[in-house]
Amino acid sequence: MERSGELTRTTKGKRTFRIEGSTSAPAAEPFKADVTTLGPTQMDYEQLAAALLVRVVESVSAGSNPSAETDSWARRRIERLERQNAELERAVARMKAELRVLTEERDALKSQLERTAGNLELLTDRMQSRPTHDALSKRLGTDEQALLHQLRNGASRKQGNRVG
Repeated sequence: MERSGELTRTTKGKRTFRIEGSTSAPAAEPFKADVTTLGPTQMDYEQLAAALLVRVVESVSAGSNPSAETDSWARRRIERLERQNAELERAVARMKAELRVLTEERDALKSQLERTAGNLELLTDRMQSRPTHDALSKRLGTDEQALLHQLRNGASRKQGNRVG
């Protein structure tokens, strides 16, 4: 447009400071509905802006049906996401409760195991410190003696594993 004389541009170096319409430019043509058929050098930006403004005014004055449809879709989408969020929150609460129960059960079993290991160690110490091993053997039957022997051997292996 500058080459054709329709615009004058004031520049300093690479910067453009002012663009003005030339007084010798031909008068602006009346509004054309089909702006897209013009070539890139023939495009009038004022006409383009006017065409866009007309479309905006038409869509706003056409009524709220398109926007109501969009609003209802957005509302349905938000409600669906809120339901999914509520379901996920409930699932997280269930998992936290289950984790709490399992943690308590684990702690109780750990405590029970520690007490049992202590009792077994105490029983083993008592059996080894008594000179009359035969007196205790008379109290225990063969099955109990075998079980005690197994427990004693299992405890000594576990203690060996813990040290190593």
